[in-house]
Amino acid sequence: MIKYLSILFVFANCSFILFAQKPININFNVPENIPAGTEINASIVINKQDISGFAKLELYLPVGFVSKVIASAGATIIYKGQLLKFIWIELPVEQRISINISFTVDYRLSGYKEIYGNFYYIEQKKRIKFPVGVIPFNVINSNIKKNENNLYNSNIDKIILPNKNIQQNIVYRVQIAANKKKISKKIIEEIYSDNSTIYEELINGLYKYTIGNFTTKSDAEAFRVNCGVNGAYTVTYENGNRVIYK
Repeated sequence: MIKYLSILFVFANCSFILFAQKPININFNVPENIPAGTEINASIVINKQDISGFAKLELYLPVGFVSKVIASAGATIIYKGQLLKFIWIELPVEQRISINISFTVDYRLSGYKEIYGNFYYIEQKKRIKFPVGVIPFNVINSNIKKNENNLYNSNIDKIILPNKNIQQNIVYRVQIAANKKKISKKIIEEIYSDNSTIYEELINGLYKYTIGNFTTKSDAEAFRVNCGVNGAYTVTYENGNRVIYK
């Protein structure tokens, strides 16, 4: 039976106004002992009270942990090495946000590990930062040999976008976000920040954001798979106009 370690972080944000805000609390539930080479589930509950608008949760995972988000509470998910980001352009209206994640643990891992991170939101045009704290646990591996428990990030090929000025009848882009309201450049850069040209279009009442001018669909698909934006997809443009399939 797996024993879970539930850690509650409570933060009271007192400001120079008449009424102080209610405390925010973040409950991170993860097994206390995790067998190497297995997949485990963890849950996060954020009691955000009356916070609204943009917010971001960043989690830094140990090397050798591969994450898969099961339930995101409507957030855009960004996978970037060992950094896992949840970005809400607009937070859900519910006071409690529930997130579920599965972690695949490399069979070579062993010993003490930890996850840490921060939760951010905007209040009165200022970014407020709350540390999630350190979530400790142990990876159990009875078969590992001494000095074999060091893992390093593998080299990842840099994603190179094609020439943005390319002239061609049909090109392909990768859509990374869509929203009813315009998304600021700062928030878009939270979703994808690789110094690339990002296109904004208003289509059927939604502002849509795309990257690239790929000459082949296979190149666009390769970029989509590796860009780290969960839910990104490839779209086609013909003579500068988006092709909408019915």
